[in-house]
Parts: sequence; C-alpha cells; structure tokens
Amino acid sequence: MYDDLERAYGVHLTSQLTLRTDSQEQVMSRLRSVPPAAFGGEPVTGRTDLAEGSGDVPPADVLIFRLAGGRVVLRPSGTEPKIKCYIELTEPLAGRSLAAAREAASARLAPLRSALGALLAGV
Repeated sequence: MYDDLERAYGVHLTSQLTLRTDSQEQVMSRLRSVPPAAFGGEPVTGRTDLAEGSGDVPPADVLIFRLAGGRVVLRPSGTEPKIKCYIELTEPLAGRSLAAAREAASARLAPLRSALGALLAGV
C-alpha cells in the first residue's frame, strides 16, 4: 500500500539532525541575518521565518527553507541546548522505477545532512 502511495505521489523521505549548542539564540539569529543560499548543492528557493507568525500559525522561533522538492525546518529545542533540523524531500518517479526514485531521494539526502551539519557547526 505504501508503494502505491509513492507511485502516485512520489517518494517522501525525512530525516532529523540535532546540534548541541549553548547559544541557540545566536545560531537562529545568524541564520536569519545571513541565510544560506543552498544546502548540499540544492538552492534555497524560499524562506519563511515564523518569528512573527504566519497566517493562522502563532509566532515561533522556526525557520523554514524551501528547496525544489523539499524543505529544511530549523528550531531550537524547548527543553535542551540543541538546534533541531528536519529535512523533508519529495522525489517524483518521473518515469523511473520506485527503486530508482528511492535511490535518488537517498542520494539527495546525504549531502543535505552533511551541509546542515557543517553549517550549524560553523555558526
């Protein structure tokens, strides 16, 4: 059944990355003032800062970076000195087999995770 959903809507892949930091505010401030233009070779196509809220969403210390076929969401942990990163990718089948689309999604994920780790370690 899950295979049928992926055939219809593409492969959806998610991953989480957590960075320990004692300066959550500094990390989030830096990402706001100097937002990355790309993650792992994937250009950022849009950015949403929920600090002021958005539509029906109340204000939150959350940054959303949009990519072609994906997004990266960053927020400080509410209970620990950490920045949490959520990576979401969608890879359409585009005439390929399900296995090939899954492989392509996984191949996109690895450089994104590495780039996020490097970016946050340097902030």
